Amino acid sequence: MNAHPPAPLSDDELLDLAQFLVSDAVPESAMDVETLDGFLCALAVGPEAVGLAEALPYIWSDDPGAGAVPQWSSPAEHARITGLIGRMYAELTEAVATEEAIEPLIVEPEGDEAESADMAAQLGMGWAMGFIAGMTLREDAWQTWVSSESGDDDLGLIERLAGEEPPAEERKNLVDELPGMLEDCAAFWRGGGAEPANDE
Repeated sequence: MNAHPPAPLSDDELLDLAQFLVSDAVPESAMDVETLDGFLCALAVGPEAVGLAEALPYIWSDDPGAGAVPQWSSPAEHARITGLIGRMYAELTEAVATEEAIEPLIVEPEGDEAESADMAAQLGMGWAMGFIAGMTLREDAWQTWVSSESGDDDLGLIERLAGEEPPAEERKNLVDELPGMLEDCAAFWRGGGAEPANDE
């Protein structure tokens, strides 16, 4: 366990990061903050450790091999933004290590009625797409979970959220299941990649 747990991002820091990720400084296909959270959650609860340096190209572009990076205004901005992402990741891995619940960062509907309806129709979609992207970094290792009974059910939940079919009311229910899904996934790998024993 880390003797000095990472400091959670403050509301202002999270807003700062969210605004940067949708700014003109980043490649057009960069993750937004909700997708980033899903991505980092997959890395944190996944089968193998993934370093931040390896993960960053996937955050900046949906084509990580292209070498796309933000147009940093200064070395200080580079250090600040990557530092915020690093702390966000470290907080999630610390939660997994200490078996604490993880609450996914889901952008809730807001604004006028039409805008809220559009957001509700896509609730959790970005997070789920980020989680799936995170799985691709260790795709072969994830197969043990995918082929398990619990993993098959949980992946179905994530894939449903990532799609366009679920109506808004069902999306809310699916989002509510995500903390339990993350807990189950972390427990699966903590148990060596095996289904939890059933004591009943």
